[in-house]
Amino acid sequence: TPRSGCRVKATEKRAVSLPQLKRIYEVARRLCVEEKWTSTDPKREGQPLSPDDITLYDLMKHLGNKATEAEKVSLMEVVARAEQPPEWFVSHWWGECVKDFIACIEGHLRDRQLPAATTYYWICAYGNNQWELADAIP
Repeated sequence: TPRSGCRVKATEKRAVSLPQLKRIYEVARRLCVEEKWTSTDPKREGQPLSPDDITLYDLMKHLGNKATEAEKVSLMEVVARAEQPPEWFVSHWWGECVKDFIACIEGHLRDRQLPAATTYYWICAYGNNQWELADAIP
């Protein structure tokens, strides 16, 4: 199994919570500075990346692929301990800053008065196994 995670065969049960998203983003912010990440944006390719400007493209290139490659799992399976069926589906753009995306999830939880730790969102970048997309998408 992945380092501290689990294996979840059913793609539709690979949802994530806000605390899990924040944990991934905190690691990304730290590594962005330590490893001197550069932008994946074609207009800024090769330029230094600020932690506040990390997009999902950047996160997956610099962190997601490394964290999931050995076991060929989804990012959800790295941070979760068991299946997490979603209550919500989130459609998003990979070019959006992760910090802004997290702020939207925080707003949704606040507006609906939902518990952050046990409200699960299915988000393709985290729920799909990027190594086996053909298996998840018929």
